[in-house]
Amino acid sequence: MNSNVRIKGLQSYHYAWLSSHPERTEAWMRERLRDGFHVHHMDGNHSNDEPTNLVLIDGIDHMRIHGMSVERNIDRWNSLAGKRAEADAECQRAYDLKAESGLPWVEVAKIVYGNQKPRDDRPWHDIAQPLANRTRKYAKRKGIAWPPIGAPK
Repeated sequence: MNSNVRIKGLQSYHYAWLSSHPERTEAWMRERLRDGFHVHHMDGNHSNDEPTNLVLIDGIDHMRIHGMSVERNIDRWNSLAGKRAEADAECQRAYDLKAESGLPWVEVAKIVYGNQKPRDDRPWHDIAQPLANRTRKYAKRKGIAWPPIGAPK
């Protein structure tokens, strides 16, 4: 799984593929892209976004179609997956702390980061807010309650 890939926005060909699959949503497509899937242009023409020209395939298979070395890229993918797992563990820890203690996010951030700021140039509230946002997105992706049960809203 290549789940640490940042998906900034869907491309025109993603929307074209979705147009022929109305049962699928943009959120579903983003999840598949994070999982390492690609949309392949079957005729090789990247300007041809006709839905009949597009197929959703595993990224490794896509690389093989284009003659790219899977071996050269597998270490990069594993590294990205490891970073995603670390980020997920951080969010789960923050979620659990918030649910159990009801502490403000600033205090949760201090505990999660062991009172060591990830970057020394920002105040704690500027660190806590992105942690809360990432944890909210993590909870949504995992289908768990938000705000954390037991935590004051």
